[in-house]
Amino acid sequence: MSLQDLLDVVPSGSEELSLLRSIDFARLPRHVAIIMDGNGRWAKLRHKPRVEGHRAGIASVRDVVETSARLGLQVLTLYAFSVENWKRPKTEVSTLMGLLKRYLRLELDTLLKNNIRFQVIGRMGDLPPDVQEELQRGIERTRERTGLLFNIALNYGGRAEIVVGGAEIGLDALVKRDSKPRFGIDVSTGIYDFDVYADVGIRSGEDFNVVEKVPPLTCTVPGTDPPQTMETDDVAAQYKVHPLSGVKTQAVGGINYSRKYNDNDVWTVGGEYFYNQPGYTDATLYPGLLFNQSGTPMLNFFYTGRHYAALFASLPAPYSWNYTTFTFSTLGNLSDMSFVSRLDYSVTVLTHLTFEAFAGVHWGTRGGEFRIAIDIDQGTTRDAAGNCVPP
Repeated sequence: MSLQDLLDVVPSGSEELSLLRSIDFARLPRHVAIIMDGNGRWAKLRHKPRVEGHRAGIASVRDVVETSARLGLQVLTLYAFSVENWKRPKTEVSTLMGLLKRYLRLELDTLLKNNIRFQVIGRMGDLPPDVQEELQRGIERTRERTGLLFNIALNYGGRAEIVVGGAEIGLDALVKRDSKPRFGIDVSTGIYDFDVYADVGIRSGEDFNVVEKVPPLTCTVPGTDPPQTMETDDVAAQYKVHPLSGVKTQAVGGINYSRKYNDNDVWTVGGEYFYNQPGYTDATLYPGLLFNQSGTPMLNFFYTGRHYAALFASLPAPYSWNYTTFTFSTLGNLSDMSFVSRLDYSVTVLTHLTFEAFAGVHWGTRGGEFRIAIDIDQGTTRDAAGNCVPP
């Protein structure tokens, strides 16, 4: 395919068009290999079950394969499922196999249309028989194609350097000029049919500004002899802002369980706990977050309390609703015992366009983070001279 052919299918003014014009076609590699990793982390960052990450990964495969063919690459290899992946929960493995079968069924005509030859590398004989049958069908149907060679690596060895037993471990460090370094570690593993994960972040206390109560201001009552004083009702004056010190920790741990109820359909339930060391355990400090006069943004929801917990149930693409997901969740600030429960609905309208809606209810302790309420009386304030100003 020529450059002009590619330009004809890329929308005018898009970022893809700018990237396409910057490609030196004389220096394109003949073989591109991609390790398909990070689906679980993608889902976790978006507060979705791991299976949703795998579905998103399958969607990206479609884009990668078609683009590689259009660019004129000779070979594309996707490392999709290693021998270590058998240690994931059984339901997750079963879902991955189901998604692989669905991809081959839906995309085989596209492979043929784009003159793509499909091949499998790895120990295919250890895969489930129905998956082997679908793979073999794709290999046979595309055998005579002469364009891009699309290899998919299944049940292959390797990656021991980032896998300890059945656990995946990641280490992170962020170092920026004029900022304190930050460190993190995340671990995920499968225990029977459960997906278990944990993340720990370590930051400098100086990254956090907090409020604390101070004695209220006093003012002089006009016309009293001897002068009498009283406390003002100025909310902002009752709090002061200061940075923390030392090292502060933020940690999260969770567990998910997925189960198939149809050939390609899975429901998932899970729970999560979040520990936020810089957070508050006293909801009476919340007014200081809103009304502080330091000019520093203070109120960051989901990071206000010290302890959090969440429960969720997700039903992605049930039965013939292949582009629809329902999720019910409850998130609670255990430090002030306030909660929010919501039902989320999302449907993919176009390839990169999703419609989302939700209904929610806030309950628990009035005045907590998820049921915020602050009662402020129009009381006595203090003028510049220190005299009391009645309401």
